[in-house]
Amino acid sequence: MPKLMKTVADMTPGEVAFVAPWALFRKRLDGHIYIMSDYHVYDRSEGTASLRINKLEKVVLVDRRSLEAVLINILINYPDNALRAKFEKF
Repeated sequence: MPKLMKTVADMTPGEVAFVAPWALFRKRLDGHIYIMSDYHVYDRSEGTASLRINKLEKVVLVDRRSLEAVLINILINYPDNALRAKFEKF
């Protein structure tokens, strides 16, 4: 079981952690991708905490490989949902 560390907002610059992929969302008005700051982060990837993030000074970077793995999992395990979803490269 991964160790609960804190929330995204509590992370300090340079910290790396793992969060559930649904912590990400896209605002339709501006098209930007955001991460919810109140989601819990963990010290390693396990279960739903599969998205690797890295906190910088003013932004949170999402690891592209872990994001691609999440999207591939959706395509394989939920093909009906994947067909309805429109994934844009960001």
